[in-house]
Amino acid sequence: MLSNTEVAEVLRDAVDVIDRQGWCQNELKSDDGRVCLWGAIGEAMGIIGDNNFIDPIVVGYPRYDDYTQICKITNGLVTNYSTSAQWNDKPGRTKEEVQKFLLKSADLIEVQ
Repeated sequence: MLSNTEVAEVLRDAVDVIDRQGWCQNELKSDDGRVCLWGAIGEAMGIIGDNNFIDPIVVGYPRYDDYTQICKITNGLVTNYSTSAQWNDKPGRTKEEVQKFLLKSADLIEVQ
């Protein structure tokens, strides 16, 4: 299990991933490399495979458990949505809103 500081670091790294690769909705990673909120977390952790899905080699591996831990934490920080992925995919959502959410989440988690 990651510490709060480590979780916050991954979330901040995810913001950088979105800056570098671009942002998308409705898929972890698009064919042109853009990522959604969860995809950015996965890329920041190095667990998105070439097939644009979570690399099956790491499923069951501790790094995958860390990934699901972070996604569950972000799920708990959104309101009116079951998951942060659904929040990301809302029509009209922007890249800037997602990056702001990631940064705010990192700040909240780090002080707990």
